[in-house]
Amino acid sequence: MGPPAGKVDMAVCSRHLPGRGTLCARDTRGAEATPAALGREAAARGPALKGVTDLFRLYWLALQHNVVVEGPEHTLDLKVNAAWVEEWLKMLRLPPHEHTLPVRSMAEGCGRCDPYTARIHTTVAVPGLTRRECSTCRGDWLVLDG
Repeated sequence: MGPPAGKVDMAVCSRHLPGRGTLCARDTRGAEATPAALGREAAARGPALKGVTDLFRLYWLALQHNVVVEGPEHTLDLKVNAAWVEEWLKMLRLPPHEHTLPVRSMAEGCGRCDPYTARIHTTVAVPGLTRRECSTCRGDWLVLDG
């Protein structure tokens, strides 16, 4: 039998912040105590804390999945916006961007510039695809592996 109702069971914590205590405590019902308490506080104070609550939940999720930077501050450095997501949709050829970027072979180049004047470089390389760009004409395209 676990600790009495309402008490925090520190045995199931997965993350301890040195000098700052534990952020990942769970209550005896298995629910996350800290995010639940923050949610109740935010609801009691109205919509003014919604942005803070959303950031806290995102940080909590990062802690659970070990994607925070190790160190004294345990930082989550996240810079994602709609443009970043759209660029990945284009590169992964997902709707509605499945035909936005042309697909060429590695040897083809941009298709606009003279091969001797084109300055081509790789902007992204992940398993299965490479995104290339010509800095002369600013054209970009994908090279798919296989």
